[in-house]
Amino acid sequence: MTHSYDFDRFTDQRRRAEIQRLHQQANVMLGRELRLLRTLGLVPQHHFLEVGCGPGFLTGAVATLIPQGRAVGLDLSKSMMAVARTVVAPEHPNVSFEQGSAYELPFPDDSFDFVYSRLVYQHLAQPLTALAEARRVVKPGGKVCVLDIDDGWLSLHPNTPAFEAFTQAVIQAKEQGGGDRHVGRKLAWMMRHSGFSQVQQKVEAFTSLDVGLEPFLALTTYFKAGLLDPPTATAMIQQIRAELADADDPVGLAGVFVAIGTV
Repeated sequence: MTHSYDFDRFTDQRRRAEIQRLHQQANVMLGRELRLLRTLGLVPQHHFLEVGCGPGFLTGAVATLIPQGRAVGLDLSKSMMAVARTVVAPEHPNVSFEQGSAYELPFPDDSFDFVYSRLVYQHLAQPLTALAEARRVVKPGGKVCVLDIDDGWLSLHPNTPAFEAFTQAVIQAKEQGGGDRHVGRKLAWMMRHSGFSQVQQKVEAFTSLDVGLEPFLALTTYFKAGLLDPPTATAMIQQIRAELADADDPVGLAGVFVAIGTV
């Protein structure tokens, strides 16, 4: 297995729930991400590629920042691309979507000014291969930016045993499927060892104070239940909720890591 996330194998019910979660997730981070991209030098004439774009919500938002350029979203999932082409593409004349793999991007060398991947590398068994491909399709002087999580930063305070047990079970299941829930801390190293220059590393804190505790847990924790067998996942989530009911106003924290490299 070369990745640990396969939307096309989800049931119809789970697909609908996942699209809703991805939309909520995109909205939570959208303002920060657009500011980040502008800060890093995205300008209206740029050609932009999002690798692992899912249903394309962010790709569409970026398109509004580059009216003289173009935004391309790529994802391995046929179902995701169908959503993106139906929901997002009609709203943005400078957007297009392509189905393809992060390991073999279907674009010539030096095609884009900016390549971006968000919450994708945690799923990849071969992240360095994907990074090499991203570097290949960026023009000289262009940038590659990768944003992802690190469950070493995922916490509740006061902590609950059930939350800790669930987090560790998911980390192990992800590893068995070829993914890495600690990829955030490794991104800058990967870029340095892939030949990028001017590598930068940033960490953004995302907390339950931003969205509320239950939405925070839904975005950072409960969606991972699909990595575990259903009875175990259900029991563990019920236990988390039971322990949180007795906790003293807990606050959740997640770390969002961003690595940027120049070609």
